[in-house]
Amino acid sequence: MYKINKLKGTIDIYNDKYYIFNYIINKIKIILKFYGYLPIKTPSVENTKILKYLNINLSKKIIYNFNKNKFLIYDLTIPLIRFINNNYNNLIFPFKRYQIQRVWRGEKPQYNRYREFYQFDIDVISFKYNKKYYIELELLTICEKIFYKLKLKAILEINNKKILYDLCNLLNIKKNKINKFIIILDKINKIKLNNIINYIKSNKIIDKKNYKKFIFLYKINLIKNNKKKILLLYKIFNRYNINIKNLNYIKFIYNKLLNYNFKNLNLNINFLLSRGLNYYSNIIFEIKTNGYNNISLLGGGSYNNYFKINNKNTYYIGMSIGIYRLLNYFLDELKNINIKIKKIKILFINLNLEYYIYYKYLNLFNNKYIVEIYPHFVKIKKQIKYAIKKKINILIFIGNKEIKNNIIKVKDLKRGEEYIFLKKKNFIKFLENYKL
Repeated sequence: MYKINKLKGTIDIYNDKYYIFNYIINKIKIILKFYGYLPIKTPSVENTKILKYLNINLSKKIIYNFNKNKFLIYDLTIPLIRFINNNYNNLIFPFKRYQIQRVWRGEKPQYNRYREFYQFDIDVISFKYNKKYYIELELLTICEKIFYKLKLKAILEINNKKILYDLCNLLNIKKNKINKFIIILDKINKIKLNNIINYIKSNKIIDKKNYKKFIFLYKINLIKNNKKKILLLYKIFNRYNINIKNLNYIKFIYNKLLNYNFKNLNLNINFLLSRGLNYYSNIIFEIKTNGYNNISLLGGGSYNNYFKINNKNTYYIGMSIGIYRLLNYFLDELKNINIKIKKIKILFINLNLEYYIYYKYLNLFNNKYIVEIYPHFVKIKKQIKYAIKKKINILIFIGNKEIKNNIIKVKDLKRGEEYIFLKKKNFIKFLENYKL
């Protein structure tokens, strides 16, 4: 057979992996429903006018254009903005939504980066800034609940984007060099310190007299004790007359999070964490794998007045989950754990009866189980082999003999035992008590 390879940066999901994919999504949905988040769905294609409206300039290598007027969505924030503008009069604010859809990126695929992938966005849009940071704390505690439900351990890193600009001030970085500095910070966990220093030197981002200061900050950021890390940063800010307002903000958030007894997420203040240069304004956060190549699974933050709704200023905070990355991490971390997410699988062995006879029995199961009828009358060994490959638990034998004697013959493939049921209700009770 001629082999046709799938496109780079795409993924096929099937069999058990697909069940787990849905399992992860459904677990998250249950949590969000509890907190009052509503699902929305928007088209996969949007008008390029919205990019001009938001003053977004994307490289042609990143975005897939149909033509000058249409593009495939590369994230779920752009569709959300258009959706809110279109449906403003029908929505209740603060508007809490979640959305899971495919998005497309034209950039060159790398390890754990895809051209087509599912994004799961969770957002709150309001018109009032809350000084007690209810929404920030709600989203961060939702993160803990998600990872607790999935039985995954990870690292939750938090920062205030404005601290990055405070550090630029501390290091005397010129305005035209700030973006280059913050971009290299985004790769700080993937690049060795020497390479970072070489990049900073070659791009003349920091003066020579400030190299040691940067290295000192870098080492402080590696300290695992968050309280000690904050205290040292306060001392540095005070020494160089840097305003501590932004540092106070992240300290406040961190201290509040300590009240929630996180079990699955390890809190880490990372004041070199950078993301969303073009839009995030205050808090930024990221969840990274725990000892698994330091891969980002979830990222988010808040931004004020990124766009206006009905000429009103907006306060926006949201986060995005990389479902494929989370799926891969889940499979890797829990590969030896029996995850009971599938229904009991049942196969009717084909004994050459009419289809309608088997169909009558299907009503017994009331959609509680996965039930198949083998479509061909072939040797029973071949049908059993099929069942084993598909990890089917129960085989049902209904032939002329069973119909005449009004019995149901059953084989439990998992335990290697056979049963004969004289009454249908006894068979149903057996299934209800069956343990996978």
